[in-house]
Order: sequence, then C-alpha cells, then structure tokens
Amino acid sequence: MLDDKETGTAVAESRGLDPDRALSRYFRDREWLFKTALGGVFYASSMLLFLFPLAIPLSVSLWALNTGYILRVMRVKIRDQSARLPDWSDVPDLFISGMSWIAIATGFLLLTCTQIMTALIIGVALSSIQAVGPFFIYYALATIIGISAITLLQHFFTCVLMANFAEKETMTAGFEFSTVLARIKEEPGDFLCAWLIGLGLVLLALVVPVLTLVGIFFIPSTLFCAQLLGAVLMAQAWARGEKIEERELSEPPQS
Repeated sequence: MLDDKETGTAVAESRGLDPDRALSRYFRDREWLFKTALGGVFYASSMLLFLFPLAIPLSVSLWALNTGYILRVMRVKIRDQSARLPDWSDVPDLFISGMSWIAIATGFLLLTCTQIMTALIIGVALSSIQAVGPFFIYYALATIIGISAITLLQHFFTCVLMANFAEKETMTAGFEFSTVLARIKEEPGDFLCAWLIGLGLVLLALVVPVLTLVGIFFIPSTLFCAQLLGAVLMAQAWARGEKIEERELSEPPQS
C-alpha cells in the first residue's frame, strides 16, 4: 500500500502504468492552471519572437525554459508520484537544463536529416527519384514508410531517454543508450503506452482548439499542458521500471 500525501488516504500500488492516477494528481495541484499558463505564455512569446531574426536567441531561450521545466516535472514525479508540480523557480537551472536537452535532441534531429539525405542519394544513384522512372513508386513508398518508422522509433527512444536525463541531470545521461534500452526491455508495455498517450494528448491539444476560433489563441497553453501530462506519464513508467530493477538486484540469485 502507498500513502497519498495530498489526501492522506491509502492507495493500492498499481501493477502497471496508471494514467488515471498520474493525470488526476496533475490537476489536483491548486496552481496547475497558473503553472501551465505561464509555460503557454513562454511558448507563444517564443513563436512570435522567432519571426524576427535578431530575436531568435531570445526565442530559443524561452523554449529552453519550458523544456527545463518539463524536465523538472519529470524529475520530481520520478522521485515521488504524489508530489505537486514544482515551482517556476531557479530560472538559470531551468535554462541550463533545457538547453542541454535541446542540444541532445538536436543530435537526433540531425540523424533524421541524415537518413533523409541518404534516401535521396540512393534514389539519385538508382535513377529512381524521377517520377517517370519504373521504380519510382516502390522507391517512394519504401522511403516514406522507412523514414516514418525510423522517426517514430527515434521519438519513442528519445522520450524514454529524456526521463533518464531528467533523473540524473548530467550530459552523460543523455547518451546512456544501453541503460535506456535495458529499462525499456523491463517494461516495454508501460513505456509504449505512456508514449502513445502522450502523443494522443499532443494531438488533441493541437486539433481541439482549432475547432473553435477562440481556442486557437490557447494552443500554446494546451500544447504545454499536453507535454507536461506526457512527462508525468513517462516519469511514472520510468519510476516503475527502476523499482523493478531494484527488486531484482535485491533478490538472492537462484541456485
């Protein structure tokens, strides 16, 4: 049994990912609206500033603050699932943490661009890139399906890797691929569900506001809220995987 620190009631420990508990605790924080809206303001400001070349550094800085806060939420939730959302404090720490992760994520983005360029080079070499070529349809389908599949796998992996980086908060944690793969191997279903639910929330955050004219102005806030909820779910999956590893290490080897 686990004690819910906010309600003082006993809660049975879940055997797997529990999205209902993770999401309900997010909205239980009395300041969740303010903390989410603040991130939305930073997102909106970042998007507007990006339109002006001289303001791009400031735009990236605001984006880094939001990324740093998402990492802080993951870190807090990994340590204690019942903890409230952290405050927007220690801005330099948020900035450094966010910029560090942006640098790591940029490496994966460059890897995706390299895959696209490789596919184009292969198409040129085989003369399959031209629409009049006999193998153009096969080349196009194989390229689209292949790049889409690899991109989704990379996004899934980086989402789990982000949890490892958030917990340890070191640059080397962003490159501990073997550790992340081992954790995924322990509970692949939990991580997959957390990732898929996170993607669904982001999609809803983008589509639902567009259905109303007024809702378009709230997209930055709804998008940031969806990212935070996805981070909470991934933190729950990561924390569960860590408990399983600790239990396995504490058990005596069987003869």
